[in-house]
Order: sequence, then C-alpha cells, then structure tokens
Amino acid sequence: MDGHLQRAERPVPLHTAPDHQGHPPHAAELMAKQLKGANAAVRELLLALSVGFALPGPLPADLQRKFISGTVEDLDSLVDRAEAAGLLRPDGTVVGTAQHALLTATPTAKVHALQRELVSVFASAGQPLGALARDLVRGGLADPRVATELEQTANAVLENDPRLASQLYEEALLAGADPLATAARRAQAAAGDGELDAAARIIDALLVSQDPPDVRRGADVAASVWAQRGMLARGADVYSWLGPGRVGHSAPLAAVAMIGAGDRAAAEAFFQPEAPAASPTLLAAALVQTGQGILASLGERPQQGLSILIHASDMLNSAGTALPLPETPAALAALLALHSGEPHLAETVCKAATAAGQGGNAAQPRLLLLQAWSAMMQDKLEDARLAATEAAKANHWPLVPRDEFMCAALEVGLARRNGDVPELLRAWERAREAMLHTSVDLYNLLPWGNC
Repeated sequence: MDGHLQRAERPVPLHTAPDHQGHPPHAAELMAKQLKGANAAVRELLLALSVGFALPGPLPADLQRKFISGTVEDLDSLVDRAEAAGLLRPDGTVVGTAQHALLTATPTAKVHALQRELVSVFASAGQPLGALARDLVRGGLADPRVATELEQTANAVLENDPRLASQLYEEALLAGADPLATAARRAQAAAGDGELDAAARIIDALLVSQDPPDVRRGADVAASVWAQRGMLARGADVYSWLGPGRVGHSAPLAAVAMIGAGDRAAAEAFFQPEAPAASPTLLAAALVQTGQGILASLGERPQQGLSILIHASDMLNSAGTALPLPETPAALAALLALHSGEPHLAETVCKAATAAGQGGNAAQPRLLLLQAWSAMMQDKLEDARLAATEAAKANHWPLVPRDEFMCAALEVGLARRNGDVPELLRAWERAREAMLHTSVDLYNLLPWGNC
C-alpha cells in the first residue's frame, strides 16, 4: 500500500513531445500504469469526474456502493490522494492531461454508460444539463434526453442567434433527434445565418415528405430563400402550394410575396387587410401591418401604405426577433418611399432598422444597400459608397443574388454620377452578369431601372 501511495504522490512524468491535440504521446498508457493496484479507486473517482460528475455532488452508483460497503477508502481520502498526485485541482476538476488519458484508455462503452448515468442524475434532480449537453454529444454520446435539451436550447435562441441555433440543432441530431421534426427550424437557423444552400436542401427534404411537420414555418423559410435568390415568384408559388387553409398567421407574408410577384388577387385571397393579429404581440402586429401596408400601397392613397409599413418596421425593431421574411417591412417602406420621391425618409427608416438588427444578420445587407441607394438619390455619393461597402462586409457569406444585383446596379449609378466611364463599364459588366441570376419583381425595380 505504501509503495502505491508513493507512486501516487510522484506521478509518472508526461513530458515527451505532445501530439496534435497537445497531449503527450502514450499518455493513456502512462496514466493506466500510474493508477493501478491500490490506486484503482482513485482512477475510478477521476474517471467519474472526467465524464462530468462533480464534487461534492452525487457520484456513480457503483462508486457510492463501494464507499458504503467499505470496499474503498472514504471520498475525502481519495480526493486527498488525487490532489497529492497532482491529478486533481483544488476546485475538484481533473487535470487536463489526466482527463484526456483516462477517457482515452477507458473503453467507450464504459464512458458512455457513466455519461448516461450522469444524465439520469441531472434528470432526477430536475436540473438542466446546460453546457454539459454539448460536451456529452461531442464526446460521442447519443441519448434522447440530451437531444431534447439541445433542441429546447436551440428553439430558445433561434430568433436571436441563428448561428448558435444551427450548431445546437446539428448536435441534437448527433444525439439522436428526429431530423424531420426539426427540419423547418434547422432550415430557419441556416437561412438566418446566410446559409441559403443548406437551408434549401433541408427544406426540400421536408416539403417532399408525407404530411411534413411544422410545414408553415418551412414555407416561410422557402419563400424567404427564394426571395433572396431573386426569384420571388417561386416564393409566392410555395404559399400557393401551402394554401389558405394551412397558411395561418403567415398570411401577411404570403400577401407580400404574391404582390411582389404581381398577383394581387391571390394575395387578397390569402390575407384580408382588416384581419386582426393572430396574437396581441409586437411581432404578430408587425406582420399584420406589413400585409396591410403593402396592400394599401396599391390603392388610391399609397402614402397611407407607407405610414403603415413604417409602423410595422418600428414594431419589428422593438420586437427584437428575426423571422424568415420574403421582405422586411423596413425594406418595403424604403422602396415605397424611394418610388414616391422621398429618399431621405427611406434612408432614415433603413438606418433605424439596421441599428435594431431587423430581420437578423441575413437582412442587414439588403437594408444597407437600400440605405446606400437612398443616399445616392440625394447625391450623397460618399455616404452611398460607405453603406454599400458595409453591406458587402455585413455577413460572413457573399451577397445573395438579389443583393448582389442591387449592389452592382448601385455601382453603375455611382459611376454614372461621377462621370467615370472606365468604372461605369466595369460596373455595367458586373451588373449584367448579376441580373442573369435574378428575375424581375415589384420589389426589384430599382436596379432593373438603373441598368
């Protein structure tokens, strides 16, 4: 026993060259030798702590039984020995090298069994796993309880942090979540982060399934993706496929897509302007007023539509959420103001929406480009260039086709106003190529008219 204790107090040095993860080679084997014999109980304690158990909380049932039966020393003695060996920090966490070695040397089945027992401890106490859920999945554990918690966490951040939500949904899939049940939300997260191709692939798999779950959300994402690709009519087709019976409180969005595609009759069949909001929330009211505003803009007094759209934009700014939209109310208000000869109003609406993060990260380039266009219409060319440059850098992805075309057309307008013929020719070539990737719609007349 004394010999083993002496070995525990003087751990085998692990000072050889580290591997690509920073861990010494053969660390697992060295640790296994160090914690053998009488040190097996120390090893068992350290392994439990390495998978996520904590002191002085509950430990694995098998280890607890050994404490009760007297098969091993009491917990305090084991902790003292582990600390003396330099394997356990004073805060109760295992030294990184030791943790890696233990998890590497222990059979995967045993590690996962301990992890499931840990999940059961949290579940019986009614405590969320928190960040531990992500660590468990990254360690290869598949457990429906972990998957459920990751989904719930992703749902909570979906409208505010789509990038984090996307990561959490992917980890939930690794933990055993149903890919079809989460498809619409995963697509929304991907689209909100600017990953249009990933969102489109997820939505395609969802919409071709029999009785797709969360289909209304899926239709919203599909319409938003088509709009960003510069093919708004396809987005209107998605809502036509969905039908008035399933559109629910997405009816205003269907109206926006259908009017943009030139189908007013279909828009009015989906959405009645006098329809009340689905719920008394800022978000619901903002969506209803967006539909009301775009329909009013087609009437005898289009200025009335502008006022309603500005109200909708203000409410969406206050709501602080990002939803998949074919067009944000701020963009619609800016477009209506520009077509009405009020570029200053368009600029202020876009600035307020950008500052509030309306529509999330994916909507920022569009708002900045409309802000730039508004500045150009006021002959504030330097402001226009600054806003256009900011739009190109606003997201970690290249501009979507709709925004790329507007950016190229904006460069044509700026070059024309500067009288810079070589720059105008270069801008025109870029615009000509960009326009081949988009289609004409009511909300895209500015760049088409400028080219």
